[in-house]
Amino acid sequence: MRSYECMLILDNRLDDDARLKSVNNIKEIIAKNGGNIISEENIGKKRLAYEIKKNKDGYYYLLVFKIASEAVKKIERAFSISDDILKDIIVLQEEVVVEKPRKK
Repeated sequence: MRSYECMLILDNRLDDDARLKSVNNIKEIIAKNGGNIISEENIGKKRLAYEIKKNKDGYYYLLVFKIASEAVKKIERAFSISDDILKDIIVLQEEVVVEKPRKK
């Protein structure tokens, strides 16, 4: 399994309960496809750089999760179907390798 970061922008017209339900649905989709959430962050409401579906603002969420690489397409498909999600992106996290200094 590999680590991925997912940034979501949700419709700002959703109330708190609807946003929470939408994020929980996303987490369920990840879990159903064999993934597990490492961390999540509600970044909050931000002004968009350009209008998306008549929205000038959006609610940003960041999810970090581990999942098999072949399941990412299924998650992206589920995101594209959702009316609550204005934009999304899933990015593979790079593995950080820390080298120990050599003794001289």
